[in-house]
Amino acid sequence: MPDEWVTKQTLLQRARNRDDEEAWNEFVKYYTGFIHAVLRQMSFFSKDFDDVTQEIMVKIWRNLSTFDGEKYQVHFRTWLSSLIRNYAIDYIKKNQGYNKRRDKAAELQGEEQLISQTDLDQIVEQEWVRHLTATALNSIRKLFSGVAVEAFELSLEGKSSREIGKELGINPESVRTLKNRVRQRLMKEIAQLRKELER
Repeated sequence: MPDEWVTKQTLLQRARNRDDEEAWNEFVKYYTGFIHAVLRQMSFFSKDFDDVTQEIMVKIWRNLSTFDGEKYQVHFRTWLSSLIRNYAIDYIKKNQGYNKRRDKAAELQGEEQLISQTDLDQIVEQEWVRHLTATALNSIRKLFSGVAVEAFELSLEGKSSREIGKELGINPESVRTLKNRVRQRLMKEIAQLRKELER
């Protein structure tokens, strides 16, 4: 079966095989940006940011074979968000002096947590939508002229068809047509990504 027909769901299944280096590299490509975004939203800023991301990837690699979303009725990204949060908290605890570590641990167990699981779930959902949209838009760029995608992106900034037309040197009706074509294709691409990545 050609690579382009292998779904991301199949990728998730293939990535469970520790010997499938190609699947793992593709998995890393799809999820590294998402992990970065979630860590940033958690206000996790450290000189070891990239190392922490790598450690999270190692943890995923070690535990992916045991993930069973159907059995526990949980999406992969929910499992992933818990793993990211737990690793970030463990990292903070481990890398502070004894007194700071004790104070931070007390904080994390009280009301002033680094981030609650409920807050993290909301962040993950928002970042997941952004991640899917950016991935889908990047994927469909090659299907349209630069003007079409630019018109669509300018519309996302709240500009009217008239303003966009003036800026790009095309008539407002063409702007509306281009925006709608890009939007329709983008929605299909997002739906496909959801189907492939959310199970």
